[in-house]
Amino acid sequence: MRRDLCALMALGLSFGLAACQDNKGTTDDKGTTERSPTFAVRGVVRDVDGKPVKNVAVVAKKATATTDQEGRYQVMLPEGEAVLRFVRSGYVETIKKVTVSKDYPSMLHVNLLGAAKAQKLYAAEGGTIEGTRNVNGTVSVEIPESAFVDAKGQLVTDEVSVRLTNIDPTTDPVREAAPGSFIGVGVDGDSSAVQIESGGMLSLDVRDASGEKVQVAKDAVLKVKFPVNEGLKSPPATMPLWSFDETAG
Repeated sequence: MRRDLCALMALGLSFGLAACQDNKGTTDDKGTTERSPTFAVRGVVRDVDGKPVKNVAVVAKKATATTDQEGRYQVMLPEGEAVLRFVRSGYVETIKKVTVSKDYPSMLHVNLLGAAKAQKLYAAEGGTIEGTRNVNGTVSVEIPESAFVDAKGQLVTDEVSVRLTNIDPTTDPVREAAPGSFIGVGVDGDSSAVQIESGGMLSLDVRDASGEKVQVAKDAVLKVKFPVNEGLKSPPATMPLWSFDETAG
């Protein structure tokens, strides 16, 4: 098992058999529509204290859904692997992969971690933001001047909102709220999968005045600090820094 430091930077996660219904498909040269069957993925979204979270947007590539009062959702997807994003204001977004099958129920239960309080920062000036604290310490990020661009690649100079959240991998409900499944690929040029043991994780969410996510400018360098968990008694001098592939899940 690899013991690696993992950071996540997101700028700008009792039922029966799967039901089946027709979905819109493609049209051939004879004008006949070919429909692809879809199957239900069901689950419950809770916070890290075990309470259901309503009004969570469940977003997949080909379908969307919203959780009800009990945190339950159902989304209809084609057979195969799918990546689902779970989004609600005030929580750290999480992304999970699920295998959709016609032969057995597809269920995916998810935890959401409350996000840190938003802090204001003038993008043109930069500055240091301290995030949430856990038993191991506090996360922080040093942001240089003019570090962000919008979706069109234009420099952001006005006030931005920053949420910096410490994701403690030593706590089971919090670890389950982190995006992905702690499987890493592409280690030292090797594309085979490895199991990751995280020494610490964080989520950095930056948005402009309109609420849209912004991205780090190409040449900008942000310096993040976060405490290594107490279980890592003798950390090496350097450790790999992992990031999460939101598209691949």
